[in-house]
Amino acid sequence: HVAVRLVDIADGLNPIHPALRCWVFHERIIALPPLHHSAYDNWTDEVRSFTGPFFPYGFINALPDVLMKPFLGTQLWKALLTAAVWIGIGVITIGWGILMRGVETGHRSIGGLLRSITVPLLLGGMVWGAHYFAGYQTGLAGFFATMEIVVTTVLLYFALAWLVLLVCHLVVELIIALPAIPDQSYDANLLRLVARVGGLAAAGAVLVYGADKIGIPALGLIAGVSVGGVALALAAQSTVE
Repeated sequence: HVAVRLVDIADGLNPIHPALRCWVFHERIIALPPLHHSAYDNWTDEVRSFTGPFFPYGFINALPDVLMKPFLGTQLWKALLTAAVWIGIGVITIGWGILMRGVETGHRSIGGLLRSITVPLLLGGMVWGAHYFAGYQTGLAGFFATMEIVVTTVLLYFALAWLVLLVCHLVVELIIALPAIPDQSYDANLLRLVARVGGLAAAGAVLVYGADKIGIPALGLIAGVSVGGVALALAAQSTVE
């Protein structure tokens, strides 16, 4: 009887747009009696409750009901845990950055730049680890999982742009450290100027590429940067000369 009903319902969906057939089909069959008993009343809730081996069933069952309620497509406790991880990453990154700045022997020293490079490396490593943990252990779902991917992408490309900027300065300082180039000479200052401009351009290219990954039109950003660059070049023509 149920099989005949399903065939009749499917035949009635032919005139409907393909994008709506799945939803309409679900609405038409959801009230039909099940053929077999199922251990799960709602598969959507089951998907929300999926976790990795880091969270045993005993831990999940011990959580209060209020933390099991859905929030942006995932369970509330998962959203709170992810937010706490993000805050922890921010605190650790800022603290490590302050510590590395405090031990620098000079703003342009090679040792200081090497220590500064550890900050974006630490940020990128923690963000990647948090993303892996959220996907394979916490088991985020729904819109919150999509938001977590966007935040991860933004932070990773920000860390990469920061790293590229510092590497450009480090390469120039390694060149200036050669005996043929005195530290305070005209050539040294010119190389540092090139490092600043080139580093900002490279970091900007990384950010534009990252913006394209999260859905922001990169061509519009590039066009805006190009127009701004032309205007800046015309305004600073005498200074550059």
